[in-house]
Amino acid sequence: MVSNAGLRRQTPFVEMSFAEWREILSVALDGAFLLARTATPHLIKNGGGSIIALSGVSNHVATTNRCHVSASKASLEGLMRALAIEVAI
Repeated sequence: MVSNAGLRRQTPFVEMSFAEWREILSVALDGAFLLARTATPHLIKNGGGSIIALSGVSNHVATTNRCHVSASKASLEGLMRALAIEVAI
């Protein structure tokens, strides 16, 4: 399974609404969670598989007006690392 959802918004932090913050996190992080949660039982049942989440460099290289994207991608990486250990499929 490959998760590659994301939004490319550039909004200064001081102008960012909470709704925009949540939208970015929802698409990148919640979307990957829902895909992984749906796929994992099937992967286990079939003896294994892979879950891949594409995130770019936003969690490693800070850029202006994209703190919401950086936060969502860093969280996505954490989710995938945790699943790799917990599920180990």
